[in-house]
Amino acid sequence: MAPSNQPFTLCSILEKDKLNGTNYADWIRNLRIVLRAEKKEEILDTPLPQEPTDNAPAVEKNAYKRACDADFEVSCPMLACMEPDLQLQFDNNHAAHNMIVALNDMFQTQARTERFNVSKAFAETKLAEGTAVGPHVIKMIGYTQRLEKLGFLIGPELAIDFILTSLPPSYGNFIANYHMHGAEKGLNELCGFVFTINDGVAKEPRNHQKNKHVLRKFHLIQEFVRRDEIKMCKIHTDLNVVDPLTKALPQPKHEAHMRAMGIRYL
Repeated sequence: MAPSNQPFTLCSILEKDKLNGTNYADWIRNLRIVLRAEKKEEILDTPLPQEPTDNAPAVEKNAYKRACDADFEVSCPMLACMEPDLQLQFDNNHAAHNMIVALNDMFQTQARTERFNVSKAFAETKLAEGTAVGPHVIKMIGYTQRLEKLGFLIGPELAIDFILTSLPPSYGNFIANYHMHGAEKGLNELCGFVFTINDGVAKEPRNHQKNKHVLRKFHLIQEFVRRDEIKMCKIHTDLNVVDPLTKALPQPKHEAHMRAMGIRYL
């Protein structure tokens, strides 16, 4: 088996943005991503076992040596990706887990401040009328992922509630349909649904040679839309309650739509 080039991979990613006291959240996130790819992330969260005594069994000594070797492959590149002032603080404490514990204590205030700022942005971000909804939802999901990295886990149900609340009143119909049929769906499904929404409203028909005689008073839908009496939006097929009235559906979906309409027997 070819030897792992993990230390070089780790340094190449982190040396561009070495830990300097102001970027701990980004640094630790990148560190964990790299170690996860190398299947060594648990080294950060697991302290080294106690060193066996001289008369301990060979199996125990070998296990301890393997743990020290694995820790060495992580702790040395970690030190190399710190600014010199931080390196000196860990000169006599090279165990990866011990360094992470010390760094967490050192930068706890910084992480708390960042968590406050992200939480504030997540709660206050609103979609303006006429703005594309897809990028907005992706941005909101990014806030939840950022908070999770900072140790503040927001469950998918609460995250979806925040995202739906951030939509303007014109999405009321979509939100109502989502509550009827999307309660068990996650953030990825919500993101897929919103990308199907047509942010525009019905457009006025153009005047062609063959329809110049058609009077405006017959274009009732367009007129209602123009007066904001009707809001036009696309409803995802999984959320379209009236589908059973227009086409055949699989039985589970048919029954779900019927219940949503309040029909028990048909």
